[in-house]
Amino acid sequence: MAVKQYGIMPEFPKLVAMLRGSTNRHFVFGIDWWHKSIVIFRDGNLQIVPIELVKFVDPTEEEVEMMSNMQKAQEAAAR
Repeated sequence: MAVKQYGIMPEFPKLVAMLRGSTNRHFVFGIDWWHKSIVIFRDGNLQIVPIELVKFVDPTEEEVEMMSNMQKAQEAAAR
């Protein structure tokens, strides 16, 4: 069996995105390269947004901590 080298998306990406025309920052929950869109957490809901409307930014320390807590909660719920 060959080892995969490309196209592996982590279960919980640690990315933050800003939408065009907005100063708000949103957590990224997935990237759909085929349809050129991303899944973000916005206004309490998951939304699919065209990637052309998004700018990826570096997460702040607070955002990294929040994402780590969300990942731990997700792993605990899966058990």
